[in-house]
Amino acid sequence: MRKLLITLATVVSLVFTGCNDIDEENASASLLLDREAVVMTNALGGYTTAKVNASYTGPASDLEWFSANKSIVTVSSENGTSAVILCQGKEGSANIGVRTSDGSLEAVCTVSVSLSAAPATGVSDLQLVEDSETERGFTLKWTDPTRANGVVIDVYKSEEDRTAGLAKIAAREVPEVYSTYTVEFGKEEHTVTDLLTDQVGKNYYVAVCGYLNNYRSLTAETVDVQLKPDVTPPSNVTGVTSSVTDHAVTLTWTDPEDDDYSYVDVSINSDAVDYSGTVIDSSEITKKINKALQTVTFDNLKADQEYTFTFKTADVNGNQQDEGISESVSTAADTTAPAAVSGAAANAGRRAVSLTWTDPDTVDLKELHVYMDDSENYTVVAKSAESNRSNVLQVSDLEELTSYSFVIKACDYNGNESSAATVSATTANPVATNVKAVCSDINFADASLTATVSWTVPSAVEYSNGELVTYNYRVNVTSGGTDVTEVTTAAGAKSVEISGLTYGDDYIFKVTTIPSDEGEFTGTDSSVEKTLIGMIAVKNNWGGRVLVPFKTSAKSYVNCVIVQDDSSKTYNPSVMTYPYWIVRAPLNGTSGYFSLEAATADGEASGIYLYFSATTPSGSTNYDVDGTGWGSGSSPHCFYGDVGQIGTDIAKACFKFDEETNIGAALDGCSAWMAVKTADGKYFWSGNSNPGLMNSIDKTKGDYSWCYKVITE
Repeated sequence: MRKLLITLATVVSLVFTGCNDIDEENASASLLLDREAVVMTNALGGYTTAKVNASYTGPASDLEWFSANKSIVTVSSENGTSAVILCQGKEGSANIGVRTSDGSLEAVCTVSVSLSAAPATGVSDLQLVEDSETERGFTLKWTDPTRANGVVIDVYKSEEDRTAGLAKIAAREVPEVYSTYTVEFGKEEHTVTDLLTDQVGKNYYVAVCGYLNNYRSLTAETVDVQLKPDVTPPSNVTGVTSSVTDHAVTLTWTDPEDDDYSYVDVSINSDAVDYSGTVIDSSEITKKINKALQTVTFDNLKADQEYTFTFKTADVNGNQQDEGISESVSTAADTTAPAAVSGAAANAGRRAVSLTWTDPDTVDLKELHVYMDDSENYTVVAKSAESNRSNVLQVSDLEELTSYSFVIKACDYNGNESSAATVSATTANPVATNVKAVCSDINFADASLTATVSWTVPSAVEYSNGELVTYNYRVNVTSGGTDVTEVTTAAGAKSVEISGLTYGDDYIFKVTTIPSDEGEFTGTDSSVEKTLIGMIAVKNNWGGRVLVPFKTSAKSYVNCVIVQDDSSKTYNPSVMTYPYWIVRAPLNGTSGYFSLEAATADGEASGIYLYFSATTPSGSTNYDVDGTGWGSGSSPHCFYGDVGQIGTDIAKACFKFDEETNIGAALDGCSAWMAVKTADGKYFWSGNSNPGLMNSIDKTKGDYSWCYKVITE
């Protein structure tokens, strides 16, 4: 093996330059170097050397050698009075020297270094030692370069990376490598031990160069290496410690030192239960803790309970400990009561109270205990244990207008109860004057002896506890003090039809409001009454004469005349076309008025109404009412027709009773005597057999008055 020698051409003695604070005893002592300056040319870092000698006279003392710039040169003693200067591969100058152990004498010389411009030569005979591959590395052997001060092993992750790295070396640049190793000149062998493999054996791409003066040789020997597969899990964690509360365990440990260690799975025993006694979900059994974190907390655990925790380490290649290590830890006993509920409130209804509150933020809250008047109690599952539940308790079957007191306490799974939240409420009285049906209309729907009873619907009552009460309705019908029928409707109904009525009978309709939750309300405010008189003759005070509509075959219009019911002319409705009137709602819709529709003796409606005309149509003065021989010798002023025929005279087809003209007792079966007034302010009268209108009426003249069966409220 060839070595490059450095010849030092000049030997210069080093003149001692002086010494500070030399006492009289040491005045004759001296320390000298045999060189004042050393020049190294074409030097090789780590290889080129020079020798320097020191001469010392004086008291016995050890000599210490030093370099003021060790990046340029180092100096090492050979036998105390001589030393070797070694080039470090960097150009420049540095002082080296020697001093006595007490520092009283010192001698220095300057070393100048210029490096060799020739590159290192490459290694030869590179080989991968047979069967040297492991999971972490391999061993190489080679023959050292002829000119170099060391060898560099560069490891790349891909062949492309190695090609790029060698190109940079050829350009005297530093390559980008995965890992690199510098080997001293003369060793000619090296084992790599810190690489990572995978589960199939990872490939690495190696280049080996000579190394001189901080540069790699321009040529390199290469070799490809496949490491053995990694099938070995990392070591276990160590130093496990724990800290506990009543519902949590925190574990800490020290990670293994394996280079490929990645994480540890920390598992609680599979039958572990939480604070409620429920087996912990499988997704929460194991927690993966990455390298360097070294701590984990399991919470929501049961108090005063032993748990076993298992640690299984794993590396980057998925190799994991089969057994791992285990640690048993017990939680502390739970003696702490949960916080009290907040925002407690009581809202009363008719016979119920609704309690509301906000659960405390307590991890092991189990339920709420509710005490009523210190006697009854209710248990409500905590919202945290049943996430869909609202914090509401409805206490029912209470007495009306009664005060109740409630105490609410939070309770955990260990039986600890919180302080009390107390609320009170008084149940409500639902009977109110506005909670009733108001009978708004009672009319015959048609001439089939059916009446429609209508009413307004009261609003549902909503109490402060959210209780909502709606209403049903019962309609009772009586006539002459005798019950006729009773009908109960569904909630929200606004009318009912009552059939089977009789012409001329008096009826009383009573509507009663019934709350939908229980028995009917009491008090007169819950119902109203109306009296309905149906179809009946209209009679005049003059001999009890009757207003009758008629039509003959000889006439193209219809008239109304007054016929007398006497011995010579019997009033016989059965032979008359329209002997009766049906009381109807006013054709013009004016409140307080009514209209009269002609009807047959069987109650069949005609669709034609009584009205008065301002003009008298021409016609015969001899009117025979339906062959009865009844008639009149004068022109009629009263007619009947349908709505189209009435036209603009509609106000004269709408009537009301003028109560101020009540003048005495009526005929049998009729109401009091009254004048009848039309909607346009005229009075209905008859001085003889022909009815007509007049602007005013003298109430002292009884023969001008009429009596009717009427609708009264």
